[in-house]
Amino acid sequence: MRNRLSRIWRSPWFRPIGLAVLFAVPAGIASAFILRGTYGHWLIQIFIAGGGGQLMLAISAVSGIWWFWQRSPTALRIIRYTTAGLVFLVLQALLSLPVGGAIAAHDQQQIKAYCESLIPFLESHHAAYGEYPKTLGQLEQAPSPPAAARDEILYHRRDDKYEFTVLDNRELFGWWTLRHDQQEWEHFVD
Repeated sequence: MRNRLSRIWRSPWFRPIGLAVLFAVPAGIASAFILRGTYGHWLIQIFIAGGGGQLMLAISAVSGIWWFWQRSPTALRIIRYTTAGLVFLVLQALLSLPVGGAIAAHDQQQIKAYCESLIPFLESHHAAYGEYPKTLGQLEQAPSPPAAARDEILYHRRDDKYEFTVLDNRELFGWWTLRHDQQEWEHFVD
């Protein structure tokens, strides 16, 4: 058994593809945590996997023609490594996008829950001062926003009402809104 695995590992095809798979898994998960499933994440992955994949296929095709005409071992080696590169690009994208989407959904839920947790503070401010605060910074003892919230929460005070708007980074022009007189979030896409 050990001799058989050693023979497989020494195969000229398995080693580059095995290494591509080995490095694609952590690269896909790392890019998911860095890019967090945003719309830009999708664009970057499509550009890298699509553009890089087309380049690798073109190089493989030219090398295949070269190998067919001259039976060159260099052409065969180029085909092996470009195939490994293509496996890497596609596999890391296939891992990165679903994991990033799950992270984005979790971030969105955290931000919405944070906004909902501010409602009692807004109501107590309204009871004490007769109006809702102009900014969230005027709330006393309010919890701090989650790390995912960065600049994604917009608070608006209009007359005797307030509204939360949370940007949805999974879409190009999407957002969620929670109004003073509603208890459920509304999703909008422009």
